[in-house]
Amino acid sequence: MHLDSSLAGTTLRDYKTTITWRNTMNYAAAVNDRNEAFLTMNVRKE
Repeated sequence: MHLDSSLAGTTLRDYKTTITWRNTMNYAAAVNDRNEAFLTMNVRKE
């Protein structure tokens, strides 16, 4: 995807979302990050 450099510095609207363990696992797999913290379903409860 080509982005025009005139977009640099443009203010965008706020975007809120919830990040789940599944999102982080998918991202880690996509970028080949083998860090155990991203590839397990162990969730720390606070």
